[in-house]
Amino acid sequence: MADHGLVRQFQEDLEELERKYGVFRLTTGFPEAILLIGALQLSLRHPGMRGETAEALRRLTKALVASVGETETLREVLERGWHEEFDECIGVPADN
Repeated sequence: MADHGLVRQFQEDLEELERKYGVFRLTTGFPEAILLIGALQLSLRHPGMRGETAEALRRLTKALVASVGETETLREVLERGWHEEFDECIGVPADN
């Protein structure tokens, strides 16, 4: 399948999923939700992440943060994910 055909089929399949199910729901534990938020925040800080995709991901990430940030401590730790100076590589040698 050529790329243009793949893109067209992808769009049709996505539209069919929206018609069939309406909303995509994800059920996960809080530790996994925190990991997902961190990964999204990191990807959103990449200089190439711009435009409509970045804005949609930013809205999604902020909604996730609002869902799990019930305490002051959780909100503070989650807020740090937007800032590079708080990045910490646990278990990765410093020269990597």
